[in-house]
Amino acid sequence: DELRNIPPEIIGRGVEGKADGVMPLEGTYLAWVCVEPLCRRLGISSEQLAQRLIDEAHVFFNAGTIYGTGGENHLRITLACPRPILAEALHRFTTFCHRTI
Repeated sequence: DELRNIPPEIIGRGVEGKADGVMPLEGTYLAWVCVEPLCRRLGISSEQLAQRLIDEAHVFFNAGTIYGTGGENHLRITLACPRPILAEALHRFTTFCHRTI
């Protein structure tokens, strides 16, 4: 549910062009989030975004590029943690985004 609250100007289109930018979760504890609009606005890659999130928001999301070039403009978020921790991480992510765009 927390993933659905990320504002549309931060994330892009997900699988099959769905506007929410979060790929459907099917038997996994990982979420793939398209951050192409945010990367474009900031003029950075998803790898650079992931590093800025560590440095500035103290949140660790994997850059999708660790899985190859098809992962560019995506972040991988691990959902295998207590919900309050996930909610805090997503809050920090959205706060970072609103502060930087």
